[in-house]
Amino acid sequence: MASRSFRPDCSSPSRPSRSEPPRSATDYRHANESVGSVEQIYGGQLVPDLAVSTFRNIDRLFPSRVIAAGGRPRPLPPISQNLEGWVATVNGEPYDLYDYLALNNVTGLLVLHRGNVLYETYQRGNAPDT
Repeated sequence: MASRSFRPDCSSPSRPSRSEPPRSATDYRHANESVGSVEQIYGGQLVPDLAVSTFRNIDRLFPSRVIAAGGRPRPLPPISQNLEGWVATVNGEPYDLYDYLALNNVTGLLVLHRGNVLYETYQRGNAPDT
């Protein structure tokens, strides 16, 4: 059996199909940001700021929809936790929280433990609503 490589279809549709109307700047503050193309995403050709705006507006490139919460959503109560002393060791090298966020281009981090939010942070213009 011959092996075939998978190559995604990177052609950009002129108008992505949606089940939701496009978001406007009045209800979504990032709606007018510049975004990259599907080709740039799959080709790894997005500079960091364009990558952030593209992924938080991914609904402009791919079909998407809002999914309503179930009838009984579980609350995730916040419990403030100081992660100042948190250290990850990668290949024998220690990295604190700030190094980890910066070196991995993290734009949002939510730490849950037993149904509680221990830590939440957003970077590069992101917020809980993005």
